[in-house]
Amino acid sequence: MVKIVSGEINSGKTTQIGQIFEQTNQGDGIISKKVMLDKDVFGYNGMRLSDKYTFPLMIHEKYYKQDVINNGKVFEKDFVGEIGPYKIYKKSLRKINALYRDFFKKKTTPLYFDEIGMLEIGKGGFYKHLKKALKRKIDVVITVREDLIEKVIDKFKIEEYEIIE
Repeated sequence: MVKIVSGEINSGKTTQIGQIFEQTNQGDGIISKKVMLDKDVFGYNGMRLSDKYTFPLMIHEKYYKQDVINNGKVFEKDFVGEIGPYKIYKKSLRKINALYRDFFKKKTTPLYFDEIGMLEIGKGGFYKHLKKALKRKIDVVITVREDLIEKVIDKFKIEEYEIIE
């Protein structure tokens, strides 16, 4: 079964998927948490749900272009792609891949995927992990912007699903 948490941008989808995990305390996955700098979104951290393990995921291009320093270290400048104005850290993608391989190895269910969208429709991001979970008939909980629900359902050929708004 696929549970789709849907809504507009900044409508609380990530918070809701985290609450679903907290209520059930089953499964695992990664969500994206905003990192704010004053009133600006500096970037996003990835966070594993089961233990709150957090790692840098993306940085806004306006901060990447500056010599931004974090704990005395200049931010990594090795990126694997972009989502809008955000650059995705290459190390983060490797970390995400390792975590989901571990989830599959441990037969974790349900699996949580935050922000399935155009990147996955283009076979990037969580695409291979979500595809594998669906093929293995593992229950999943995903967040999808409401304007992309039909595209995601079509792309992944999802037949059994519940939409949570």
